[in-house]
Amino acid sequence: PWLCTMRLAKHLWPGAPAYGNQVLRYWRRMRIEAGPPHRALADAVVTAHLVLALAALKALPESVPFTLLVTPDEEVGSEASRAVIEDWARRSPLVLVLESGMPGGAIKVGRSGVGDFTGSITGIESHAGLEPEKGASAIQELAHQVLWLGGLENKVLGTTVSVGVVRGGTRSNVVAGHAEAQIDVRVTTRSEMDRILNTLGAPPRFDARCQVEYRGGFNRPPMEPGGPSQAWINKASQVWQAITGE
Repeated sequence: PWLCTMRLAKHLWPGAPAYGNQVLRYWRRMRIEAGPPHRALADAVVTAHLVLALAALKALPESVPFTLLVTPDEEVGSEASRAVIEDWARRSPLVLVLESGMPGGAIKVGRSGVGDFTGSITGIESHAGLEPEKGASAIQELAHQVLWLGGLENKVLGTTVSVGVVRGGTRSNVVAGHAEAQIDVRVTTRSEMDRILNTLGAPPRFDARCQVEYRGGFNRPPMEPGGPSQAWINKASQVWQAITGE
């Protein structure tokens, strides 16, 4: 089997400026952690996963129906393939993901929900030297918001909040009229997901003259261990024990 990345890209993004790997990487703002550009490590990783999938399918009895779904955009949120994934998931009694296990052979029995939010602060611009009292700094409000966001974490329950990007203002001598932050949120339970959504829906204002708004949401809900998946987890443990004796 082989994959043509150019043909896939033309199908997924007909409006792309070009279809070379590096053009697509920067156009789609892809995060690459497989070494320097123009090297084969990332391609080799994908190929290894596909070979693993084909080996597993070859071991299946012919009477077992299956569908192998391969998507190219999981690392950037599955924007193009999400509808296809959800459609096949609804039709399938069991879904397995070709993601490596933990050290020692442990399998992953759940996954965190992922939230992507943007905090937008609108202040009042004024000249920082002549009339600073007439301004309301959006950057100063954002600084308070960042500390408040840190207080939303609950590491005991697996909830993390990370402000990864901040920007704001126009010039150093102007009280900033706008600032924003990009925020990554991870949760392990639906109750924590609801808490974060409700809290960001009604944020505090540390300067009443500023307007504060959080936009975004969870593009993937948490998958909590247990429930119907527990029977399959037990089955996997039995298979592992039969193979290894552990």
